[in-house]
Amino acid sequence: MSTRLSSQNEHNVNLGFMECFTSCVMTYVRVMGWDHRNLLLNYWNLDYQHQTLLGSKDSRKFSMDYLYGVDMNYVAGDLASLTGHIRQGYSVILLCMASRLDYFPRALLSMESSGFQHSILILGLDAESGFHVLDPIVNFSGFTTTAVVANAGATGRSETLHYFTLSEKKVDSLPSSQEILAFCSRRNLEFYEHPSQSVKIPGGGNQEERKQAWIEWFSNRRGGTQSFRLFIADLMASLEWPEQKRSSWGKRNSMTLSSIRQLRRQVWNTYREFMQLDQAAAEEGDQQISHIMNLWQRFHYLLLRLLSAGDKPRTAELICRKVEELEQAEIRFLSWLNQKVMMGHG
Repeated sequence: MSTRLSSQNEHNVNLGFMECFTSCVMTYVRVMGWDHRNLLLNYWNLDYQHQTLLGSKDSRKFSMDYLYGVDMNYVAGDLASLTGHIRQGYSVILLCMASRLDYFPRALLSMESSGFQHSILILGLDAESGFHVLDPIVNFSGFTTTAVVANAGATGRSETLHYFTLSEKKVDSLPSSQEILAFCSRRNLEFYEHPSQSVKIPGGGNQEERKQAWIEWFSNRRGGTQSFRLFIADLMASLEWPEQKRSSWGKRNSMTLSSIRQLRRQVWNTYREFMQLDQAAAEEGDQQISHIMNLWQRFHYLLLRLLSAGDKPRTAELICRKVEELEQAEIRFLSWLNQKVMMGHG
């Protein structure tokens, strides 16, 4: 059973639909008293998982060590190891099945059947009440028994729990706001425009650096513009799919397109808050974002039209053209934004 603490929800950050993991990371950052907007500066993403376009970022590309001096490490453990980490002072983000959390609204479980997991943030452990859990997607803050957590985190017949530990590490200094802007705007552009080339593998030297570079390359191989390629391949294949399969795929992607669209606006608004833009530059950025938002909206409309249109090949062709236009508009914006940051704003 779970017990809600109605007075302790002020740290929750709900980034939006299908953004449960990042919402947990941002909530942790706020709990620690830091500015979660640094993560938004680094959050112009595109991915394609389970035949679904997503705006989320792979956990291996969050740059928590650079932005906050935080170690975030993946663990395949069990209830004992998770409990041990919590007692040692770590915070934990647990990957789990939302349907097994007794407080989670049943109406929000639509994506679980497609293979997507949920995430919750665990901050502590009480001997009587269980784990102190924050679930920002549903604005939950309270205690959940160890039995509920263990059951929600277990996959299939296995008792293995998959989670990430978060802890502060000693650092001499953290980057300035200008350094963070430069770092994030460059990475947004590189990972989006050239996902397979954005990570440089060191030719020699530190083995750990080479290992981390390979991990980052692997995590980005389906990201950025490559995600559009994968989506288009499924789009054309869907013309031959059974109606039920095509409908399920189209409706699932229509929901995530709306989320991606809203994330684009949030990222730009965060840059506007951090940068000292003159009026002309701010208006130019606003115009580019409005154009991008309209393209995503048109993309969304055409995808819904595909599900009901009689001439599906024609609609698919229009979607391909819109995706190409959208891709180029986003690259132009990210290039412009990176240039403004490198020039000291404008």
